[in-house]
Amino acid sequence: MKKGLLYKVVTYPGLIALKEGFGVLLNFEGYNFSVRVQQHATVLEILDYNNDIITNKISGNQTESNLKKNRIEVSDKKFFVQIENSKLIVENIGKNCNSYRTRDMTNLLFEIEVDDIEKTNNLEEKFAEILKYFLKIYRVKSGDIYSKFPDDLNHELIVTREGKILYSKEELGMAINKRLNAERSVSLGIKSLKMPNSFTIGSKRNMDFDKNGEVIKKFIDSKNKISQIDEFYLKAKEEFYVNNNYKYGILELFTMIEVLIVDKLTKYKLANGVSKKRLKDFKKDIPISYLINVELPLILNNITDYDRGVLGKIDSIRKIRNDIVHENKKPTKEECEFAFKAVNDFLGILNKNRL
Repeated sequence: MKKGLLYKVVTYPGLIALKEGFGVLLNFEGYNFSVRVQQHATVLEILDYNNDIITNKISGNQTESNLKKNRIEVSDKKFFVQIENSKLIVENIGKNCNSYRTRDMTNLLFEIEVDDIEKTNNLEEKFAEILKYFLKIYRVKSGDIYSKFPDDLNHELIVTREGKILYSKEELGMAINKRLNAERSVSLGIKSLKMPNSFTIGSKRNMDFDKNGEVIKKFIDSKNKISQIDEFYLKAKEEFYVNNNYKYGILELFTMIEVLIVDKLTKYKLANGVSKKRLKDFKKDIPISYLINVELPLILNNITDYDRGVLGKIDSIRKIRNDIVHENKKPTKEECEFAFKAVNDFLGILNKNRL
């Protein structure tokens, strides 16, 4: 067998808010690999091809793309939008409109160690999971609710380029991290163009690239895993802030609350001698309202009026959730904002009590 590296450069739709050059080493189901943010790019997407792009060479490999027409006309009213310096761009403002927009893209370099560089076809399906694994860590630890998983994208092309390299004898004697971080040249060819399934256009937002990198590296070094709680919370934020779906924002948020409270109370009871079998026997008989209003206050140290007030707000979220499920009530934006503020306060109390 010829051990070596499989390179995959993925041009991913969306802004991965990590600094160019940021890299981490990971292991996924026995595969050692590294991920590096190669480049952020803003590309021009043409929604109507009734215009020309003029490319001017600036210097070296740098180019600048402009539009031949610098105004957009709509229907018989001759309404137009002036495009500054003949450059970009308007969103689609009507079905008769010539429209363009910019899209954020990120080039991600994956280097994956393989036992036989000549037999990598079986890695294709596994790579899809490796990509999702990295994106899950990134989304949860950075709190980025705008980036999407591949299955949740559409009308956004994922381009994958691939190359291979055989390890030398010297490299085989190196530690894994040195092999993966070694500088080398490789020839890349397009491997796949993937068009996923559901539409999203993404959004500009302010994120701290440096902080995201620090948090992700700290998480990877800790050897911890993304928890179910993390995923519920991120999904709730996405439903509220991105999709403006207050109903599912509340439902996802309260599901997270239930899972979190049951987990904390179960660990506390087991640590204090309660039988695991007994807990399982009575699990379905104890309503969440009892856990919030009776059991939780018992495990908080020096509970204050503020703490009781926060628990009362958590119970209010339970009532909003019940109205949604049992009476098909549509929650308001204000109720959703209240719920997220209450949960943040609740997480602060748990942290204060080291739970």
